[in-house]
Amino acid sequence: MPIFWQRNREADEAAAGVMRPAPLRAVLTVALFAVVAVAFWRHFETRMTEIEAANAFSDETAAWSKVDRQTLAGYARFFREQWGMKLVVRVSASAPLLPELTPTTLFIGVSPALGRAVIQLPSLAAQRLKDEGRRRGRDVRLGLEDELAACVAAPAPSGAPPCVFRALDGLRDALLAP
Repeated sequence: MPIFWQRNREADEAAAGVMRPAPLRAVLTVALFAVVAVAFWRHFETRMTEIEAANAFSDETAAWSKVDRQTLAGYARFFREQWGMKLVVRVSASAPLLPELTPTTLFIGVSPALGRAVIQLPSLAAQRLKDEGRRRGRDVRLGLEDELAACVAAPAPSGAPPCVFRALDGLRDALLAP
């Protein structure tokens, strides 16, 4: 009983005629692993963005559509990438309560039933808005909060999403102001 089987030389010679050279096979294998790694990386990056967007938003009123949530996810990604701020939006049927926040969290709480809104900014953004408020002659954060509350309180068929998006646009513009 032989331990090593004798190789079939004819089969080896026939296979050698159709096989690619070893360096080319190695390069193709590495390329395949690279493509698979990039695909996994992109997939998990997309999933993490979706998970962060889901955590950044809660709606007790069930008034936000999937498109509105995707738009809000775009704002959350923008604020995170541009300024490192985590965006959290809470739409509640009762008074908007301020949750426990980290120093880099931008919180927007909206109560359409009561017509109230709360905007809590990270300290650096709040300082930037104070400086911008001095330049404009009024407190930008309180102005945004009042506009958001008035917009949410007004009976509109589209509800709170456009109001929140306008407030986020105003906040973005105030932070980008020279």
